[in-house]
Amino acid sequence: MRNLIGSKESFGIEYEIQPGEHDVFGNMRLWIEGKYIGTFEDENILSVALGHFDLTSLDKFDGCQFSNKKPGEIYELIESYAVPGSGYCHFMPGEAFDDFIIYRYACNGNLHFVWRLCDRPFFKHPGYPKGIQSAVVSIDEFRTVVAEYKKIIASEESSRNRGAGKNRS
Repeated sequence: MRNLIGSKESFGIEYEIQPGEHDVFGNMRLWIEGKYIGTFEDENILSVALGHFDLTSLDKFDGCQFSNKKPGEIYELIESYAVPGSGYCHFMPGEAFDDFIIYRYACNGNLHFVWRLCDRPFFKHPGYPKGIQSAVVSIDEFRTVVAEYKKIIASEESSRNRGAGKNRS
């Protein structure tokens, strides 16, 4: 069953946990300002995304330098490493995002995303917009949604670990 933490209109994590005994596998994608990023059909270890949702690396990069630039310009500057430290902007939270090239940066309490669908994606994304996409979410909202996702994944992992212990007895 698909679940959504947050909202598709602002920021949300859509996910589905697959049954299993060990690692928490499932499907996921992100929603930002009504646009999705990720391939829901691509199964992956859901806890892998948690490390990529950590924002501490963005403290090393001043995203406000992009304030007067258009999304396409920002994407190209990050992609080409033309701006020192832009390597911290890369965002790849797991296999479900392999069809996308995603960058993020922080400025004035907001998390900005710029991305595009790869030229030759593995999965089909009918009607997905061509070219550079962009969206913004407040860092507070991002952290709130991620914290809830983290609780759910941790609970599922704990449940599976308890179950695995019973099977070994």
